[in-house]
Amino acid sequence: MTVWDAFLGRVQGLSKTHNLLTASQWQGALLEDVLRNELEPYQDTMLQRIRLRGPRINLQPSAVLALGLAVHELATNATKYGSLTAPEGKVNVMWAMTPSLNPPVLIVEWVESGGPPVTPPKRQGFGTKLIQRGLAQQLGGEIKLDFRPDGVRCVITFPIKNVMVDGDGAGEAIERYAS
Repeated sequence: MTVWDAFLGRVQGLSKTHNLLTASQWQGALLEDVLRNELEPYQDTMLQRIRLRGPRINLQPSAVLALGLAVHELATNATKYGSLTAPEGKVNVMWAMTPSLNPPVLIVEWVESGGPPVTPPKRQGFGTKLIQRGLAQQLGGEIKLDFRPDGVRCVITFPIKNVMVDGDGAGEAIERYAS
């Protein structure tokens, strides 16, 4: 993949995310819709390759754009080096709100499995820098990338107030998913 191809891929990913926001008059979008939008091209016909699980969360427009770009980068890396290079490879994305923490946070976890053995990269590419630095700075969150031999794991944690639209039923979702 050339630098130009990588650039075009990012622009196409942003375009898809902008389409989600345009449909809501830039009021935000559901986290699950952002994930489906970016990951749909990699899903199999039995809907088993990509699994999404979490409560209904309405994201602010800035969070939609930032997370859409991050998921695009993770998916691109999974198709070039990770689980999506193998027919039996899978990606599970789970998310939850943790109201017991102060401040309450949204946790999004990306876990790859079934791909070739993973080795940590020798250098940090633009996409990894974008995920680690850009998201953390833009949304006040924390990103942890773990290059485990059985698959990449990425955990993204953000203060809920920085990513969620106010008054979207978050209290109801917190109650349903509280442990």
